[in-house]
Amino acid sequence: MRVPENSLQEFLSTCVYARVNLNPQLFNYCLSVALMHRSVE
Repeated sequence: MRVPENSLQEFLSTCVYARVNLNPQLFNYCLSVALMHRSVE
């Protein structure tokens, strides 16, 4: 699964997909890693 970096809407859509398809602990881990590595420009 790719994590989009440029579009906020794409990022949020990916988060919704992951929240539905992953268990809660894995979702929280993936979200925290994605937010830490996301470049804000």
